[in-house]
Amino acid sequence: MTFRNMALHDADVFMFDRAAETMPRSELAVLQLVRLQQTVERASAKVPHVRGKLDAAGVKPEQIKTLADIARLPFSTKADLRDNFPFGLFAVPREQVLRLHASSGTRASPRWWATPAPISIPGRM
Repeated sequence: MTFRNMALHDADVFMFDRAAETMPRSELAVLQLVRLQQTVERASAKVPHVRGKLDAAGVKPEQIKTLADIARLPFSTKADLRDNFPFGLFAVPREQVLRLHASSGTRASPRWWATPAPISIPGRM
């Protein structure tokens, strides 16, 4: 019996989301690609700084066709976070932010990022 089959059939093994955590690799890759495409499209449409970085890298959201295309996306740097502090990288209005996360930083000013509300997981609401 493979580990995956054991996880599927062992009621004593706790999993937050058994279907997601035991998803076949091919289905996981499809889900990851869809979410990557959605994330790049949303960030490009809603965050001017991200749109500028994508433009500078010569990447349009519709060009993301495979998971390997993630290598074409520009990195976010500490300077990006610092230069857009505190709310310049939000993709939703502040009223829709559920949670604000922060890092105290080691040598510079704190870093902040946000989680939009509500967080929806398809099939869970």
